[in-house]
Amino acid sequence: MVLIDEWDCIFRERKEDHLSQKAYLDFLQMWLKDQEYVALAYMTGILTIKQ
Repeated sequence: MVLIDEWDCIFRERKEDHLSQKAYLDFLQMWLKDQEYVALAYMTGILTIKQ
């Protein structure tokens, strides 16, 4: 189980840094999506889920 509090912080703190935002989203996807070792990922934040 993975718990990430304020997963969206980079989008508030670095609004203009789109390269870092993309790198962060790519990292989360690689780390969490369709991985056998992840039974549950709970991510909290104040922004709606970005695609």
